[in-house]
Amino acid sequence: MTLSLSNPTGTAPAGAEFQSTRQGFGYGTYSTTVEKSLSLLQKEVVWGCLYTYDPLAGPGYNEIDLCEASAWGGGAMYGQSWPVTQGHGYWFDADKPTDEGNKKTDFEVTDNPILTHKMVWEPGKLTFETYAGERYTGQLLKRTVLQGPTVPVPAREAIHFNLWVVAGGGGDPAHVQPEKVIIRDFSFTPASSVRP
Repeated sequence: MTLSLSNPTGTAPAGAEFQSTRQGFGYGTYSTTVEKSLSLLQKEVVWGCLYTYDPLAGPGYNEIDLCEASAWGGGAMYGQSWPVTQGHGYWFDADKPTDEGNKKTDFEVTDNPILTHKMVWEPGKLTFETYAGERYTGQLLKRTVLQGPTVPVPAREAIHFNLWVVAGGGGDPAHVQPEKVIIRDFSFTPASSVRP
């Protein structure tokens, strides 16, 4: 499946989102392989690569981000240039600002055109892995383990992928060029079926 961010008038970009009709995936192993060189991602664009979300499950909405990538506008308004990074993490209180209401680990992007992401969600524990290439045969780029009482518990979360434009950060969001990401696959294995 291809997600495309378009800007037909050159001044009004339109993002794209995929959301599963199934809800309540819960504990288990999530995996996706995507085709996109994140080193070429425009600084105003956000790639939300597989995240769980239930808008009624406050305060964190059960949002777990298997991999979110952006430079968040680039920081030009502050006289800085922010790099595009990708991150593993989750929200435990979405009413609080970023870095107060969430836990995350950011890491550098590569120019590898294919990345595979895996997440194991267990009670009180999340294990994230990002690999270069198809499946789990390439280089392990990052492994993150986040655990504790703030790890989300299952509710009626759906799976989302989205490609959108951030308004802040000092970039030029109205004039972004088209972008696309190809989702090669997605899999989910419930915890009761996961081998130790």
